[in-house]
Amino acid sequence: PEFRVKPLKDKDRLGAPLNRDLLSYTWRRSDGQEQAVQALRDRFISGMGVGFTTWEVVEAREEGKAGRQFEGVRPQVEGQPEDPTPGPVAEETVLAVRKDEPRVAWIDPKSFFICPETTRAQWRRTPYLGYTERLPLSAVKKSARYQNTGNLKADKAATYALLPDDWQDLKMEDVPEDLQRVDLHHYIEWERKLHLVVSGEEERPHLVETWPWPFDRYPVRLLLAPGRGDRFWPSPPL
Repeated sequence: PEFRVKPLKDKDRLGAPLNRDLLSYTWRRSDGQEQAVQALRDRFISGMGVGFTTWEVVEAREEGKAGRQFEGVRPQVEGQPEDPTPGPVAEETVLAVRKDEPRVAWIDPKSFFICPETTRAQWRRTPYLGYTERLPLSAVKKSARYQNTGNLKADKAATYALLPDDWQDLKMEDVPEDLQRVDLHHYIEWERKLHLVVSGEEERPHLVETWPWPFDRYPVRLLLAPGRGDRFWPSPPL
């Protein structure tokens, strides 16, 4: 894709080409292209492709990573004129490790859900939508992002769907830990800008947060085949 960067202030125009090139580089080194292509394939095969699109910003401070960075002064970029705008006095700060990049993820249309009263014309303001994510139980338990996982158990249907036919008679406690799976249901609500993550194996939510993405829209892109305007779900292509 071709990225377009529009500076919010005149003084930021000098950095616009650099930010555009950085976006292109981030896209190339990620699997965003493959994720988008998979959603496009779904659109032609099943009538709907779903992609999760947002901007991921992560800041962290690590021990032993202290350094110097100067706030208010932009570094000089080779081939560009100096920044003539004055800035505040430079301050010595702890170096922050930052992840600041777009994120694109393919969502299986079979795992996507939406308010049943939603029509095609209204889906961008539907009361809620979401998707189900199947993850290894061990990864969910180790994640610092999810809470209330101490007594979380593997989802039987999700786990046995992964096992070969000759393992279907295994008892759940005999299934190897690396093969145990759990389904996490991501509920995204419009009115309260709420993101909630729950599972069928735990009554308490694993995550409750306001939208972490700085946009007044759902972080979802839908590729829909032609269909009726009074309903949401498209008719699969012939």
